[in-house]
This record gives sequence, structure tokens and C-alpha cells, in this order.
Amino acid sequence: MHNLKGLEHKIQILFSTGKYLEAIKQLEQYLKLTEAIVDPQEKIQKQNYAQFGLGHCYFKQASETQNQNQSVEYFQKAIKHLEYAFNLIQNNIQKQHDTQFAIGECYFEQALRLQSQDKANECLNNAIKHFKYALTLTAADNRNNNRFMLGKCYFQQAIEADNQNTAIKYFERAIKYFKDASEFTEQSDIDGKNSAILGIGFCYFQQALRAQPQDKANKFLGEAINHFQHVLKVVKDIYQQYMAQYMLGRCHFVKAENIEKQSEAIELLRQAIDDLSLAHKIKKLTDKERSDTEYGIGLCYFKYALIITENYDEMFNKAINYLKNSFDHKKEFFSYSQEIEAEYNGKLEISRCYFEHALKKLEQSKKVTKEVTELFNASISYLEEIYNLGKLFNNEYILKTSLLMLSHYYFKWAINTSNKKEAFNKFLEKKKEFISLNQENDIDPLILDILAILYIMPCELEYIKLSHYTTPNVCEKLFGINSNNIPIMRMNSITYMNDPYEGKALLDLVHQQELEIENIKKNSEYNTFITCFSKRVNDLNQFRLYGKEDNIEASGCCLVFDKKPFWIIYQDVNKSIPPSIPHTRKDNDVSNINTFSFNNSTNIDKNDFNNQNKYLPIYQVAYIAYLDEYNKYHNFNFKLPLPNDNEDKSLKNKDKLLSNENFKFGIYFSDIYNSKYLNDKRKKKFKSALNKLIKENIKNINDLEYIRYLFKDYAFRDEDEFRLLKVQDNYDGVKYCENTQQLYIEYGDITSCVDEIIVGTNYENTEKGRKVEYLRYQIDQKMKERYGENPINVIQSSLPINYYKKK
Repeated sequence: MHNLKGLEHKIQILFSTGKYLEAIKQLEQYLKLTEAIVDPQEKIQKQNYAQFGLGHCYFKQASETQNQNQSVEYFQKAIKHLEYAFNLIQNNIQKQHDTQFAIGECYFEQALRLQSQDKANECLNNAIKHFKYALTLTAADNRNNNRFMLGKCYFQQAIEADNQNTAIKYFERAIKYFKDASEFTEQSDIDGKNSAILGIGFCYFQQALRAQPQDKANKFLGEAINHFQHVLKVVKDIYQQYMAQYMLGRCHFVKAENIEKQSEAIELLRQAIDDLSLAHKIKKLTDKERSDTEYGIGLCYFKYALIITENYDEMFNKAINYLKNSFDHKKEFFSYSQEIEAEYNGKLEISRCYFEHALKKLEQSKKVTKEVTELFNASISYLEEIYNLGKLFNNEYILKTSLLMLSHYYFKWAINTSNKKEAFNKFLEKKKEFISLNQENDIDPLILDILAILYIMPCELEYIKLSHYTTPNVCEKLFGINSNNIPIMRMNSITYMNDPYEGKALLDLVHQQELEIENIKKNSEYNTFITCFSKRVNDLNQFRLYGKEDNIEASGCCLVFDKKPFWIIYQDVNKSIPPSIPHTRKDNDVSNINTFSFNNSTNIDKNDFNNQNKYLPIYQVAYIAYLDEYNKYHNFNFKLPLPNDNEDKSLKNKDKLLSNENFKFGIYFSDIYNSKYLNDKRKKKFKSALNKLIKENIKNINDLEYIRYLFKDYAFRDEDEFRLLKVQDNYDGVKYCENTQQLYIEYGDITSCVDEIIVGTNYENTEKGRKVEYLRYQIDQKMKERYGENPINVIQSSLPINYYKKK
């Protein structure tokens, strides 16, 4: 007994000084010594002490380590020891409660650190189960910690929910538990009450970020502001004072972001700056808190500069100064990964400041001045620093973001300035880097050159609209009409598409036999799935060919996708490639950092970013013609010579080389830019790439699988097709449609991506007796039910085609 008493004192000192590894060793020794205790009741009590102590030590280790795998291992050990402790408790209800509460905390904290959304949600459900059990093990007036933690669990589930309805359900539960915690807290416990009220404010704020229409969002923001202001009136705790003041600033910033009227937006931004400045002056803030506040003030000045048309230089400069300061405070950050996170966020926004400043100056001066060039170069410099940061820590997310932004900046520069050639070449260079990122095996440079042309980034889609033609029945299913299920757009197997030559046109061009490619051998374990779009919106030929009901032309629906092209944000080219070419990523203590977003609702879930079909890229389809006497004079983008003729480049043979008799193939794909120079430049790059592909031997013939489904027969050129594409394992998420007897995979919910539905001229003339008015009403109801408003316009096409007369 004397030894145990001494060990208890030693363990207490080790635990209080953060020496958890040594405390664990002493607790394990303590546990062994308990075997000698004769009294069963005393033995159980001492073993419970040891197991509970081990659980707490492992919990502390898990909370403090930055290595995710190590953290998960520690949490699992903590839970195991706490469960042992619980099983040893017999009649002590308070200890049973404390143990269940501690297990709930382990699951909750583990969920915050997991990348996988499914695994995190599983941990949160386990945490909820244990906190609810703990609720039953304590007196009614002593349940507020459990209620508060249940509120936090449901809040976390809400912000990670992948659809609005699920998020709303979790937010409502979180608010209920936070309200209960607030109402039942004793009046003397002001800090406990304020924590719960802050939780309610967070819930309303996050709901505002997701809510549509804007009136509904503003209502949520109003509720959030009321709760944060209430805390400020009675607060004593400095951290709570900071958080309430800081969140008021965020609320006013978000309101400013969503208001079109310039004067109102400016007033809200001023209020946000005042709120955040007050938060910044609160004493005893950690460097992390000061960093977040200065980052927020910087964004406010940045937004201010974007709105105003005069004297914006000062606002851009203030924004940059605050953003620079936001990653200078590093000494007291909780972790090294938070330092990297602050540097990443700050430099990303600084690059945006310089870039937008350059565009404003360019618009004002109408020419590329020295100052404009310096601002643009500064924006590029900061993005390159971010890229180097990603390389240093092998952080895939930072690398992808920096390359996407660099591509975007160079493309915008090519569009808006006279430095088109250099900027466009840089754009393609960064695009190829993005495509190649994290490939275990290098893509053949010849294939990479073609991918860089046909893979379409969001910035390139700014000048075109895309549409998807489908049947009225599928249209209704996509919007959940006559169904309570969440509508999902499909990607169908390419095997039975309307072009029987799918995937073969390119093989003919490069003189490659189909069976030589590994992924398309008979009984291949892989399959290719696509969803098709067209530049031809409200097009007669498209209506005649696609979406027909009862085999009646122009009876289908044309879904027009968002005029803003960012429904295909965060594309990952690696998601289209065969699974035989996986990516690799090192386990690094800062490789999985979460990026903080001041104005967005949630951070991108990294597991989601890497594995969900909704992040598939979009490609433009090119058309190949085998030239004959009828089509050889068609208006192709360019023609490709016979394989051996392009070696003869002497002057005397020039006319012969360029004559139609010496071309075998014609290539066509439509323009996508509002610049003739860039469209022509793109065609030249494409011609050069295809010429090289024909003449040179690629290192790995299987690399053709990256691009062969991006080419179709010239007969289908009127489609002007763009497509989402994925080559994947035949057994991984593949489903079977009994109606069409086709294999398919699920793409995602597209209801928020469509802003117009055009029904065909003969929509109402099929045997189904459909009415445009009814579809318009159903769409309106479904969209309001899901989003609070209906942004989709439903109209009927007036294209000239004979009406189908019912018998």
C-alpha cells in the first residue's frame, strides 16, 4: 500500500507536468502491483484508478501529437483503457459518468483529426452514444457538460454534411443541446452559459453560409449576431470575449460579401473591420488568435478595394500589410502545421490582392504599364512561394491549389493583355504540371501535351455555356420530382454509346491496334464511364437526336449549366485515369493540414477531394476525319500528313507536302476563348502535339488510355461535345440499370449547378401528356424545398420543327 501511495503521488506530478510517457510507465507498474492486493473491493478501486489514468495519459498524447496515425493509435489505446476502467466500476455512478464522458471526448477529438469523412462521422456517432449514456448517469442539474458536448458533436456533423437537408437536421439538434446547456446552467456559471450561447451563434453563422435565398441567410446571420452580442454584454472570460467579437466581424463580412448595393456593402465592411480591430486589441491573445484576426481584417480591406472604383490603392496596401502580419505570429501556435496553414492562407490572399490590383490598374490605364506588370509579377511570386511550401512539406492540397491559381492567373493575363504568347505558354506549362502532380509513373510527354489542350480548366469555361440533353423522365429524376430520394446524375459505360467507333479514332490516327492496349483487352477489369455536355445550347440537331420521348424529335430537355463555370471547381485530373496508375503521398506531420477559410462554410474534406466523382475534370472532345474526296475540302482546324511524307521538308517538295493528296486525317474542335489569337495558338499547339504523337514512339502504349476517349469520329462534330470521364475498376461502385441494361457510376447531385431548363418544341406532344407549366411548378417547388429559392428558369424552345400530331 505504501508503494502504491508513493506511486500515486509520483504519477500525479508527472501528469501535471505533461510527462505522459513517464506517467504511463508508472501507471503500468502501479497496475501490476495491484495484483497483490487481497481485498477485492480495494483491488478494483486501484485498478480502476490505473486504467482511468492510462486512458487520460493516452488521450493527452493523442491530443498533442501532430502525426495523424500516431494520434489515432493513442486515442484507440485511451478508449481501450477507459473501457476497462468502466467495466471495473460497480456502484459508483459518478465514476461511471466520468468514464463515459471521457470515452466520448476521445471519439470526438479523434473525429476532428481524421481525414476520412466516413471514419470521422463514425467517431462522432460513437461520441454521441457515450455522451448520451453519460447523461443518464448524472443528476438533472449536472448534465450541462454532456449537453454542450452533444451540441459540439452535432455541430461538427452538420458542417461536414454533404447535403443541405442533412446539415439542417444536425444544426437543429446542435442548437437544441446548446440551448438546453444554456438554460439549465446555474446563474453563477457565466462562462458555461456563454460557451453554450457561443455554440448557438456558431450554428446560426454556419447555416447562414449555406442558406439560400439571401433573405434566409441574413436571418441566420441576424440570429448569430444577436447571440454574439449577448455574450459581449456579460462576458468575463477573455477567450470568450475575443471569440464573440471576432465572430461579429465574420458575420458582418459575410453580409457584405452577399450584398450587391455598394454603399451597404462598404458600411458592413467598415463594421467588420471595427469588430475585428476590437478583437485584435484584446489582451492575452495567443499568436494563433492574432493571426486569424489580422487575416480577417486583411480580407475585409481586400473586399473593400474590390468594391470601390477610386482610391483603392490604399485599401489594397492595407489588405496586404494585415495579411503579411497574419503569418508572422508563430511563436505560440499550437502546432507547426498551424504555422504552415497561416503562411499558406496569408500568401494566397496576398497573391489575389496583387493580381486583382493589377487588373484594376489595367482596366483604368487600358495598357500594360510598368506598375501593372510589377503587380502581376508580385502575385505570381507569392503563388510560387506557396508552391514551394507545398513541395517542401509534400502537401498535395497546397500544390494543387497553387498550380490551379497560377494557371488561372496566366490565362487571365493572356486574355486581358497584349503579352498573350508568353502568358499562354506559361498557362499550358502550369496546366501540365497540375496534370502530372503526384503521378507514380510519369505520363508520356506526348500524351501530356494533348491533355494540356483538351483538359478544360474552370477559367477556360468562362466564355462558353454547356448543356446536357436528356429525356423528360430523366430530367424529372435528376430534380427529385415524384421522389423523396436525393437525385444523382449518372456516368454511363462508354461501351454502348451512339458512336460505335468510341475510343478507336485516335488509335487509327497513331496506327495502333486496339488489342495492344492493356486496359481494353477482352474481359478487362476496367471500364470507362462518361457524362456528356455540349456547347450547342437549344440546338435543333441536338434536340432531334437526344432526349426523345416516344421516339419523337425535340421532345426532350436541355439542361443549361451554370453560367459561372465553377460548378467544376477543384478538378483533379488524376480522378479520370486508370487505377493502375495510383498516386503516392508521404506520411508527414504537416502533409494533411486543413486550410482555414474566413468566409466559406467549410474546408474541403481532403478524403473527399481525392476520391469523389464530383471532382472529375471536364474535357473537350476533338473530332478526327479520315479524308476522302467528299470531305477533304471541309473547314478543318488542320490536317495531318501521311506518316512518311512529313519527313520531306525541302523547298521543292513544299507544295506537294501541303497538297490535299498528302493529308490523311482532318482534325476539328471548336473555339472556346474570346480571343482569336489564343484560339489559333491553341490549334497550333494541338497540331504540333498530334504530329509528334504520330511520328514518335511513346514510352508506354497504355498511356493512350488517358486520351483515346477524348477523340470521336468527325461525323459527330455537330455535337461540340465536352465530357466528364472516368476509367475505373469494374467492381468499385459500379451499378447496373435494369431498364437500359447498362453499367453506370454515380456522378453527383447537379440541382444546384443548373440555371435553366429548355424543353423541346414537342415536349407537350408525346403520349405522356406532359405540360411545361407542370414541370415549371414542380421544379419551383423542389428547388425551394431544397434551397429556399428557385434560381432555375424553365422555358420551351421555339425551334422550327413539325409538331407531332397525336392520333
